[in-house]
Amino acid sequence: MPRRARTASDTNRLARIPVLASRDSVAFPALVTTLHVGRDPSVRAVRHALHANRLVIVLIQRDMNQDAVTPQGLVEVGALCE
Repeated sequence: MPRRARTASDTNRLARIPVLASRDSVAFPALVTTLHVGRDPSVRAVRHALHANRLVIVLIQRDMNQDAVTPQGLVEVGALCE
């Protein structure tokens, strides 16, 4: 089945989905797993998702020892998770 072209509406919708930085686990499509969330920004991201559309984007941290993660500290490819 061919994919449809991404629209501005799709891009805006994705821009509002919170990002969850993962230290030690990788999320794959169609994989059911438990994500351990403990840092305050991660907890806020999950709470926001629960009150919105139940979606988060899970990205892996480049440095597991870093507590304050910046966008540059995340891998660019991740998974859209529910």
